[in-house]
Amino acid sequence: GAGGVKAVIANIESKSPIIARDDPPADVTTEKAVTPSEDDSDEQQDIFKEMIEPNIDPPTLECYALSQWASDPYYRVVICASGGIPAVIRAMKAHPQSAELQTVCCWVFTKLSTGSVANQMKILSEGGIEILFTAMRNHSIDDSVQGAVCDALLILLMNNISLVSSQSSSSHSSTKIEYVTKVDDAEKLLENAFGRKEEASLLHARSLENAGLLLKYIALSKDNSSQSSPSPSSPLSSSSR
Repeated sequence: GAGGVKAVIANIESKSPIIARDDPPADVTTEKAVTPSEDDSDEQQDIFKEMIEPNIDPPTLECYALSQWASDPYYRVVICASGGIPAVIRAMKAHPQSAELQTVCCWVFTKLSTGSVANQMKILSEGGIEILFTAMRNHSIDDSVQGAVCDALLILLMNNISLVSSQSSSSHSSTKIEYVTKVDDAEKLLENAFGRKEEASLLHARSLENAGLLLKYIALSKDNSSQSSPSPSSPLSSSSR
């Protein structure tokens, strides 16, 4: 997991106009890149403090760096072109029990998906939906993970929620919901997340609230699908002269 993410970061650094101009030592550039900003939430600050402890095996620090870079449209392109999406998914698969890593990787997906249908479809095609629901399954009582997954799922499906709600046709819309419905316990996992919002902190409750919207989207998509399916007893099949 760490090797793939580190390779992506090395490629990003080589393409960074700021890093190329200043040309500081590698350890300094990495440290600067992942220093939390004043705009980071308390949760992000706490996770960062845990990440800088020695002997951490999961590449949480590296994935945190990607989440920061992914806030910039230029670096979103560089990250994806450098194989960032499959690298993050491999890291999540390699360290399924690390709640901090799973949370940070969800941040990466959320930021990479913002405003980019191409990135959304890339995440889906690489197995992003499955790995997100796996994180929910493995950390069913961790509100940080549950909320981060809900945020990522909402952004991944956001532009298609409005399409389905207005009953517009879209190949992307039907494709995206198929990734979700292939996960047998998707609705059960989202119901669990939504049920936790009452006891969660305000920060997490806002994210867990998204599970309710996702459940409505799934239900509406199923309704639209059933309405568009031909009836078993079609008038054409029963008509005869």
